[in-house]
Amino acid sequence: MVRKILLVLDGAIATDFLHNLCERSTPYNSYLVISKEPIKTSNAGQDFEFFVFDPTSPSKLLNLLSKDILDALIVMENYTEGIEVYHILRSYSKRMAIVLLGDKSPKEDKNLSLVTEIPLVAAHFIEKVPNIPIISKDIGIHKGEIMEVTIPFGSSFAYRTIGSITQKKWKIVALYREGKMMLAKYSLTMQPNDSLLLVGEPSVLLEVYRSIKEESGQFPFPFGKNLVLYCDCSVESPEDVDSAISESLFLHKHFKGRKLYIRILHSSTPERVRKIRTLETSKLEVIVQYFAAPLTQILQDDKTKLASGLVLMRQNLFTKHDVRKTLYRLNVPVLRLGDSHFESMQGCAVVLDDGQQSEKISAVAFDVAAQLKQPVILYDFAPNLQYHTKTVEHFDSLAKIFKARLNVIKTGMENPILWLMSHSEILGIFPFTEEMTNRQFLGPFTTHLGKLSLDFIGSHKLFVPISV
Repeated sequence: MVRKILLVLDGAIATDFLHNLCERSTPYNSYLVISKEPIKTSNAGQDFEFFVFDPTSPSKLLNLLSKDILDALIVMENYTEGIEVYHILRSYSKRMAIVLLGDKSPKEDKNLSLVTEIPLVAAHFIEKVPNIPIISKDIGIHKGEIMEVTIPFGSSFAYRTIGSITQKKWKIVALYREGKMMLAKYSLTMQPNDSLLLVGEPSVLLEVYRSIKEESGQFPFPFGKNLVLYCDCSVESPEDVDSAISESLFLHKHFKGRKLYIRILHSSTPERVRKIRTLETSKLEVIVQYFAAPLTQILQDDKTKLASGLVLMRQNLFTKHDVRKTLYRLNVPVLRLGDSHFESMQGCAVVLDDGQQSEKISAVAFDVAAQLKQPVILYDFAPNLQYHTKTVEHFDSLAKIFKARLNVIKTGMENPILWLMSHSEILGIFPFTEEMTNRQFLGPFTTHLGKLSLDFIGSHKLFVPISV
């Protein structure tokens, strides 16, 4: 059924309103347009009827009304004249829904809506201010639950897949690029200058907005907020636990603004627990469990309770198949601690692959390297000497954006894993893929990035979740 709507228009705002309405009109509405002077519009369809007379004349206005007109919009420059039109319409019908341009209601009327011009103009100016979120004003509850955000260069969201972003209480619905809209897909990679359409709780979206607009130095966001170290005293020696804590403290010092949780499992020595607790500050908390639940359940609970964004653990925990599988499902980065020391680190290395996986972790690699004040090293291993030129160009572009140091090593001889084994002072950064959840490893002679470096200790290694 077609809904008949009365429009009483006068002035520049009314003209602009009519022009936009003609562009967005639907076949479900028809319009009676009344104005004191003819309004020029070239895009009005057959669903618009125009009448030119003084709408403050009761006899002329009432003569045009009919019972099937249930809605009226009064957009007039002269507020007094707008009030006169309102009274005429209300004398005709007490139930007609009326929208009036003005800042003061003529009387208490539940079927009257006021649209004030000043807030509209102010809101439009706010939208023009850089780095201010654009929220929906046409649909929803108008409280910021629908937001549009443009990704700046250097953002932690740039060059990430949508699926690699943890989205709790909010969602990326669509992406706009070069005037085209793309529905959100897990495999879609976000780029600088893309605009994201977000839906979620207003308070959560504001935090997401700030995170998108922040430049490097945000890791482990957007995976989570905090660092969580897991030490299991039933399978790790006191020396290994002390080493893991020492390396975690170094990271915590460099990842500013994050909280570090040290979770001690199966502890049986109160003296050691008291010693570890002396490290506690407002940004460091020690959690001791003498009789621990399964680690997989603890990891799952901590993702929510501790907002874990980076999990730290040694090899004997990470090699457990169910642990890796849980971490992969939780979409959380893992720093598998080795025997090396961050204090002597000389770079963060990314091994290039034949696909696009290394590009998907490029922004994280530069972010981590920047916080640790290290260069990014690209290890371009190509036995057939077909080097990854496009991927190197991608990293080179990011290096300029982040103003970071980039070193490229090209070789067709030395396997990446063997190279890393001989350079324990380098942090290896790898994609965290589903292949890594397999029960068996293929050893140091595989070139598959998802299985590299799982079966030897050596240097520290960071595994970053990606969406394939």
